[in-house]
Amino acid sequence: MSEPQVLLEVSRDGVPNWVFDEQDKNPSVDFPTIGVLTIDHGSVRYRDPDNHTELALDIKTREDSKDNPELGLEVAGKGRFKGLPTTLHARGGGLLSLGSAENPYPIRAMRCWVAPGPALTASCLIHCISRERN
Repeated sequence: MSEPQVLLEVSRDGVPNWVFDEQDKNPSVDFPTIGVLTIDHGSVRYRDPDNHTELALDIKTREDSKDNPELGLEVAGKGRFKGLPTTLHARGGGLLSLGSAENPYPIRAMRCWVAPGPALTASCLIHCISRERN
């Protein structure tokens, strides 16, 4: 994907725009199988006005993983988290691995505040939850 743009936003009522009503789902839709996914010059904006959070992130496939079928992801950005000036840098596994409930998703993230306070570095594995459709 070249230059994808995503807006993730939580309304004043606390409802995220990435959660869809079950009634809106069409169970007869067949999604295509995607074998390889690379991202070039992507951007993600996250807004949560009640939480005083707004982040602008750049997202791309890591250069060192271009020949790897499980392509790695790199995210970098800045903005405000709970009102504090914040920068973020994270590296993770391939996006397609997020669809697997069997394997945890590896991610290493560093978040730094410009305001007084310590920098935070964290490594974790995110377990995906898969829901079967009837």
